[in-house]
Amino acid sequence: MAHVVGMQDGGLSLGRIERSRTSMAVVLLALAACQVEERVTQPAPPPPPEPVAPAPPTERVDALLDRAEAALRDERLLHPAADSALTHYLAVLELVPDQPDALEGIERIVESFLQRAQDAIRQQRWAAARSMLDRARLVDGDHPSLPSLYTQLQRLRDAERIHLDLSSAAVRDRTADAADALARLGVRARQPNARVLIRAGSDLQGRWIYAQLNRAPGDRRIRAEMEVGWPPRVVVVLFAHPDPSGEGG
Repeated sequence: MAHVVGMQDGGLSLGRIERSRTSMAVVLLALAACQVEERVTQPAPPPPPEPVAPAPPTERVDALLDRAEAALRDERLLHPAADSALTHYLAVLELVPDQPDALEGIERIVESFLQRAQDAIRQQRWAAARSMLDRARLVDGDHPSLPSLYTQLQRLRDAERIHLDLSSAAVRDRTADAADALARLGVRARQPNARVLIRAGSDLQGRWIYAQLNRAPGDRRIRAEMEVGWPPRVVVVLFAHPDPSGEGG
């Protein structure tokens, strides 16, 4: 009888163990379900912040701009290459693209070369004018003034020129000989491919010279430019072909 009771007690112990195992499994499944639900419902982490561009090196830019301005004042526009205005402005643009002071400085370099080219054209220094235009093109090959200036240079360089030198006394006294010589020259000055350059001691004398040129027969307006200087002179520039723009080169 005692042996039977022991088997019953042992059976009860095994039942409790099985029930404990079952309860534990249920708890573990519930915990797992909670963790899955927590993972599902947990919001996604926020995206990383956008990288912040480093601040421009202000001190370096200011130093380069100062060097560029000093080079401009000293006429070191392109040379020496290591310490020219253009080199320093380009260095600024490498650090800060579209930096306004650097862009303006480069434009000033181009305009300086264009002005020198125009001065050389007026002085009939053709090689110097071509050199200045080439330098401007090196800095800014798309500058809108370059095509017309190259054309003007070529037309003026290839043009025929007729010179009439006058004495200061003849212009001052408005002699008949001077008036007749100007009237004869006016015939050539009325040609459609002509432009006239008048140099006189005063604006009043220049106007008298122009009036004598206009005594020549014909109705076509004489295109002329005047400068104050000595001695008095008239130059008729005859281009190979009339200027289609009507400006005479």
